Amino acid sequence: MNLWNIFKMECYKNVHDRMNLIVMLCLMSMNIFTGLFMSNINWLTGELSAFDLMMLMVFILSVISSFIYLYYYPYQMARADYKNQVMSLMIASGVSRVKYYFVKIGSVFLFSLMSVIVVGLIPIIVVIAANGGMGFSFEIFNFYFQLVDMVSWLFFAFLNFLSMFSMLMTSVILTKGKGYTIFVYLGISLIGMILFFVFDSLIYLGTGVVGGGRIFDFIQYVLTISLMLLIGVLVIKNQDL
Repeated sequence: MNLWNIFKMECYKNVHDRMNLIVMLCLMSMNIFTGLFMSNINWLTGELSAFDLMMLMVFILSVISSFIYLYYYPYQMARADYKNQVMSLMIASGVSRVKYYFVKIGSVFLFSLMSVIVVGLIPIIVVIAANGGMGFSFEIFNFYFQLVDMVSWLFFAFLNFLSMFSMLMTSVILTKGKGYTIFVYLGISLIGMILFFVFDSLIYLGTGVVGGGRIFDFIQYVLTISLMLLIGVLVIKNQDL
């Protein structure tokens, strides 16, 4: 079985996971509905009815649920092969562990990105469009004058997402998708935050630039992603499946 067929098989499996798709669509609908409601409340009066407060709580719960889902979704997909012993069968059939690792990571990342778009980006666009259209939002954020900054922010937000995703995938591999994966992920994230802080402090002492600047942030993200991928490859090559 070649890699392209394996990738198509993974995509087919993810697309036909009805429970995940239903949850994704429900969260998107809730985010749109509550976002539209909250954006039309007159916050300046400071007088919120009991129904307004209830909807505010629903909105907060919807946002929190979305963040939880965006982490749980890739974790659930990545651990499925360990849980169902599919990975050991694939390796026994002669598929390279490293190649299968990158195919699996690629398919999970593709659908994780899709979940971010469906659950987060689409509701934001709908709410903005329903409240005066894109022109209104451009005026609020001074879009014309801050286009470069916005593109830069989106790029680094993507790198941040990719960095967190790589740490989560490495945690799944280290634990073989066990229930304590989240604690390993939190530990790796904490170590990464400490190293980032130390690195930024050293940069500040050497250059006087707070936060290290965009170039150093880019280097940190690239190093994190590369290190996580390297650890994942080394572990899965010698893992008892």
